[in-house]
Order: sequence, then structure tokens, then C-alpha cells
Amino acid sequence: MLRILIVVTCIEISTLVNAQSKGTTSFDNDANSDEPEHPIPVESIQGVAGQRTILPCNIQPRESNDAVSMVLWFKEDSGEPLYSYDARSRQFGKAKLWSAAHFWGHRASFRASPPAQLTLQDLQQSDEGVYRCRVDFRNSPTRNLKVNLTVIVPPTKPIIYDAKKRDMSKLLEAYPEGADLFLVCEVHGGKPRPQVSWYLESQIIHASTEVRETQGPGGETNVVTISNVTVKALTRRHHHAKLSCRANNTQLASPPTTTVVIELNMKPLKVEILGKEVILSAGKTYDMKCQSTGSRPPAVLTWWKSSKQLKGQKKNDGVSLQFTPTVEDEGKFLVCRAENPKLPDASIEDRWKLKVHFAPIASLKIGSTLNPKNIKEGSDVYFECNVRANPRSYKLTWFHEKEELHHNVTAGVVLSDHSLVLQSITRESAGGYTCMAANIEGRAKSNVVNLEVMCKYPPSVSNDSAISPFRTIFFRSALSGRLAIAKVIVRYATKTNAAKPCNNGSNIRVDSRPYPLQNCTTYNINGSWVRISCVEGYDGGLPQKFVAIVGKRRLESSLPFWEFQMLKPAKVALYAVNAKGSSEPYAIEVVLKGVAKFTGESTSSTDMSPILIGLGGTATGLGLIVTGVLMALWRRHAATPAKPKPPQQPSIATFAGKGDEEDGNPDLIPTTALTNHLTDRKLPRYGSLPRRPRQLEGREMSHDVLEDSDYPRASPNTFYSLQRPHSESISRSIQESCI
Repeated sequence: MLRILIVVTCIEISTLVNAQSKGTTSFDNDANSDEPEHPIPVESIQGVAGQRTILPCNIQPRESNDAVSMVLWFKEDSGEPLYSYDARSRQFGKAKLWSAAHFWGHRASFRASPPAQLTLQDLQQSDEGVYRCRVDFRNSPTRNLKVNLTVIVPPTKPIIYDAKKRDMSKLLEAYPEGADLFLVCEVHGGKPRPQVSWYLESQIIHASTEVRETQGPGGETNVVTISNVTVKALTRRHHHAKLSCRANNTQLASPPTTTVVIELNMKPLKVEILGKEVILSAGKTYDMKCQSTGSRPPAVLTWWKSSKQLKGQKKNDGVSLQFTPTVEDEGKFLVCRAENPKLPDASIEDRWKLKVHFAPIASLKIGSTLNPKNIKEGSDVYFECNVRANPRSYKLTWFHEKEELHHNVTAGVVLSDHSLVLQSITRESAGGYTCMAANIEGRAKSNVVNLEVMCKYPPSVSNDSAISPFRTIFFRSALSGRLAIAKVIVRYATKTNAAKPCNNGSNIRVDSRPYPLQNCTTYNINGSWVRISCVEGYDGGLPQKFVAIVGKRRLESSLPFWEFQMLKPAKVALYAVNAKGSSEPYAIEVVLKGVAKFTGESTSSTDMSPILIGLGGTATGLGLIVTGVLMALWRRHAATPAKPKPPQQPSIATFAGKGDEEDGNPDLIPTTALTNHLTDRKLPRYGSLPRRPRQLEGREMSHDVLEDSDYPRASPNTFYSLQRPHSESISRSIQESCI
């Protein structure tokens, strides 16, 4: 300080000396420039704390031959200089600089070149005030200038909070798309008080502002400026947008600003299954791909079929799925779902209705109206083949066992659409049936449906059978020319014929008794000679022979055919016999005499039913045809000695009188149905022979079996039942034929 006073004193003395040397006029001029008479001009300057500030000072001399010798800076009315520029006895630009260390120190610097100015670095709030610049010239009087320096203190950097008081400048938060964004900007200090503003990118947003004052630890007053902002319904355009809070209190510096970048969680905009035009084949594996766009973070893709989630494999371009469709997938939806894990309620889907081609699936069943356990020979049977195929099957083939069936109406095989109809089936129709369908994907057979055919056999003779009423047929004898009458009593079961499974091929039943004979027919050959022919039944899987019991006689034959002599009406029981035993008997009673008187219903032609009239006409025609044959037979046997007559058997037939009889040779023998009968081996054949079952073809009867005397014979009870009257209705119609 002493040094400064000395320097200033020296300067003043030097100035006085110079003034005295120049004369009285110059001194007077300087005296006239004193401050009371000439106010010092003041220039206002603003500076920002922390920044650089320039204090101007005009050091330009009035006269060109003059020069600056010294520049001094004072603060307000202080008599001590703060800064000096000493150019005395020195060249311009090489002046000596000095700055008070306790005030500006190295922060101040002076430039003398126009425009002259004092530069202050790192301006502080304490630098604020009025400064005086004093300029001493070598020739001109001293000049004083004042500078009013105002120091602006900027506010602190704004702090942005969310509703949870979290500093968003330090926290990266993502907001749901469509949500409202609420933020708070807080600014401390600032002189003058700052204005707080919000900007979305470059667009200002209206926001409310409030100022709060608080006391600091040292009793100082702290000012806080708070501003709240709400951005409604965030959209995709807000994603990555900059939201800034600015605190501005001067134009000399950029306002403190804090910026946050808006991050959004966005729902997926699009999801797509690639290659949906493909038609799939069942059983093949496909690589399905799905991709999604618009989601942030990237969407999680999942595969679904109906309500079941499928496992997919993640790829860079989406999610791929190894998918093997099945038949059941036809028409179902394969779904790719895109879901933002941050937005669980904003998932979207792409649905693909699957078109799955598959080989046919055939299912065969017997007609729903049929009872598969009771299908008899002669019935009509139909099968239904249900085919499921995509695309539609173009061919349907039917098989019986391994043999393909073809449409043949004549053979009773009718194919229509998905049905097979078999008309008038036989035992050969039994076996396994399948259907096979074909389309472009392949072919497949159905399940096997086994058809079991039940064969009809004549009923066994039992106490449940009934005697048919006497049938009287009038016929004119070709031998005597007289009208003959004969009566035949035939037993038929009143119950429905029993049905048993037919056997053919590899399905032959073994170890069983043979079935009864069927459709037995009697013929009067000549005189007392009688011929009986039958249709054989199932042989039980063993060789069989045939036995006729006539009274006490036992007649055996390898064929169901007998020829024997009868002198009186007799009861005949017919059996089929094999090693397992005999069949149920087939019983028939024959009356040889042609005229008989009935004690029951009238046999008058006026009382005959239309059926008997028809039968009579048929019998008449047949009798005329056979007359010639009978005459030839009669002549052959006329010369033959008469055989001993068997013991008389009681007859159940009642005749009208002896006048109706011929002498031992009746012209008429009533019979049962003529169909499929065997004729006399000694006579020409009429009609067709019955076909033997396959199991008997090419097989001879065992001699031991034929001669076995242990075969059962007809029991008396069987014949006793023939004499009992029976009121039960006869279920089987009696066919009668006369020759």
C-alpha cells in the first residue's frame, strides 16, 4: 500500500510540474474539467458470474501529438487503485501492468490498443460495483470514466423429477404407449430470479411455475423455482423425443438446461405367419416362420394351436416352428401371437386356418338296421364305408376276403357311392369284408367286418310239433281210369325254423351231430313200392349216412334216398347219422290207398280253398306227364312175384270206405314239396338233383359207420306225438304234389 501511495504521489508531482511548465492556460483548462463542474460519464456493463467481462475505458488523446502516460482503475470512491497501466518513459505497448492481488489479481488484464478495455476473467458476484478509469496523458488533462458493473448469477442446473421424486436425469425410465407423462423441474438460485420453461424438442410447452424461499445453514435465503409439466397420451412420435427444462435469467449466457429422453414401451403393430398359402400334408414336418414389427422392446412370439401353446425355436428373423400336422388339424387355426412383455394387454395375433391333406381313413360297418348276429341265408345285407379324406377320395374298392368285388347286379352285388349291397346271400357270402379308399395322398383299407351267415335247417321232430290237417286230393288214375283219393299227413314244426351259422371253407364245424334232413318227398312207384327222397343238411364235419325207420325195419343209404315196399300205411322216421350221433328225426306218414272218407272237414270241391284248387290243378298236370312212366314200371313189376308182406302197422289215417280203394295198387301218393328231390336211380331223372354240401364231395361213407347198429332209432314217443291233435297254427305252409 505504501508503494502505491508513493507511486501516486510521484505521478501527482510530475503532473504538477508538467502543468507549470506549460503555462497558466493549460492548468486552467484542467481545473475546469474537475468533476463538480464536469460530471463523469457512466457506462453500465453486465457480466455473468463465472464468465469473462470487459470494462471499457477511452484512452484516445484529443490531440494527435499527445499520448497516454498512465491508466488507473478505482472502485467507486476508493482512493486506492486496483489496477494500473504505466507507459511513462516507455514505448506504447510496452507499458508496465499492475493488478492488486487482493482484489482482481491475475483475473484482470488491460489492453491499450483501441478499443482499450479491462478484461476480467471468472467474474464473481463480489466484482459487482461502479469502477472509475482515470487516464493521464502526456500533454492533455486527465480523463475520468465510470463503469457500472452488474454481475448476473445464473441459477443452478435444473433437476427433473418424476411423480416418485426420482431424478430422471440419472434414471432411464420407459413409459407405456398411451400413458400420461408427469415431470417436475426444480431450479435453485439465480440472480435475477430465473424463468423456468419446458421444451419438447424445440417446441415450448405450457407449464405452471412457483417460487419457494428457504433459509440456508448460514441464515441466507435460498430461492427455489419449481415448474410442473404433463404430456398427455404418449404416442410413437414421443419415442426418443427430448424433453428439456431451461432456467433463463440473462441473454449473456446460455440458460442452464436439463434434458431427458422419452422412452416408450410400444405394442407390436404387425405380426405375420409366412407362407400361409401352403397346403400341408398330414405326417410331414414343416418349418413355420413368424415375424413381428413395431414392438419395443421386441415382441415375444409364441405359437398356438387352438388353446394349446406349441414350442417354437427363436431365430434372428422371428420365431420358427417345427410343425407336423395331423388329420385332426384340418380346419383348425395355427396362431402366431406377438406380445410385448411390458404391455401384456396389447398382444396381437395372426391366424392361419390350416388346410391339411391326408390319406383316406376308412371305417366299415354293417348296415345299422341289420342284426349281425341273425343274418340268414337268402337275406339282403348292406355295408356302409365311411371315408374321411382330404382331398376327396377318387376311388373306393370293396373286398371279400382278398378278392375284389365288382358291381354285378345279376350276381347280387350292388355298389353305390359308399355302400355295398349283397342280395340273397348264401353261406359263401360269409367272411371278412373291407373297403379301400384312395386319393392323391395315398390309399388305406378299412377295418375288417366279418359277416356270419346263419343257415336255415328243418325243425327237429318234437312234442312241440303239430300234425297238419288231412289234405284230400282227387286224381284220375292213369292205370284204372277211376277217380282216386289219397290223404297224406305230414308233420311240420310250428316254431320258427332254427338258424345256425353256415360253415364253408376254413370255417367248418367239427365234432357235432349232423343236421336234420330237409324237404323230404314220397313217391308211389308201382303197386306197394314207395320212394322217399330228401335234401341233406350239414354233416357236422364228419361223413354221414342216412337211415329210414319204417315200422320195425331199418333202411340205410349213402344218399338221402330210399326205395322200399309198403303194403299198409306206415310211419317213417328219417335220420342223418355220423360218428357223433344221429340228427333229429324227420317224420312222415304215408297212406297208400287212394279213396278215403274223412271225419273232419268237408273235402267237397265246393269247400276247397283256392290254394287246394290250385294244387289240384298242378297235380293233375304233373300226373298226366308221369302216367306213361308209371305204366312202364307197372308192366315191369307185374311179372315179379309178390314179396312177403311186412307185419301190419296201425294206421292213423281214416278212410271214407273200401269202395275208394284199389286192389293193392293205388294211383295216388301224396307228397311234400317237390323241390330239389332225388329221383329213382332206376328211372329217368325229373327236375334237378340237390347239390351236396362241399364237405361231402369226393368223400365215401365209412362201411363201419353205415353198418353200425348202435345208431339211434326212432322212439315210440316220437310216433305217439303224431297222433295228438294240436291247435297251434302251422307256421310253415305245406306244399303237396301228386303224380
